[in-house]
Amino acid sequence: MIGNGKFYAGKYPFLHQADLADGKMDVTVFPEFNWKSLPGNMTKFAIGKYFRQGAQPYFQAAEIELSSAGLTPLQLDGEFVGHLPAKISILPKALRVIVP
Repeated sequence: MIGNGKFYAGKYPFLHQADLADGKMDVTVFPEFNWKSLPGNMTKFAIGKYFRQGAQPYFQAAEIELSSAGLTPLQLDGEFVGHLPAKISILPKALRVIVP
């Protein structure tokens, strides 16, 4: 999961170190999904373990390159946008938000 904000699906802080103003994307890597691991992964999700520092690999970067040995789809904000390879970068302070 790659993002710039802390929360996913409204209330889940998967990217717990994210800062919208730091010029970096936050990345967390989940274990490989398979049916055997599903109960354990659901338990970790339910007790909030995935939202804690050190729970799984986590890093920050201004640019990320993704690749895969096989045909792998890529989605951005829930929308299919193509397949890997892909390069994702951030443009710091490019969006100005004014709130009354």
